[in-house]
Amino acid sequence: MNHPANHIASASDVLAFHHLGLAVAAPEEAFRYLASLGYVPGNSAYDPIQRVNLAMRHHPVMPDVEVIWPGDGPSPSTS
Repeated sequence: MNHPANHIASASDVLAFHHLGLAVAAPEEAFRYLASLGYVPGNSAYDPIQRVNLAMRHHPVMPDVEVIWPGDGPSPSTS
């Protein structure tokens, strides 16, 4: 990347990561919002160690988003 000093890099120039996590109290609104941005559902799972639900959302050009919401009992997402 050889840009002039006043160049503002795009996110794709400087950010290279697989996914980000989005912690929510309940997933429905997050799922609708992500779908409106072009994200599609991926795998879902329950993590019994952290007691949270996990659901991946995939996009053809943007990083994936892992939606995280509380399961049963206390968990890091309720702190």
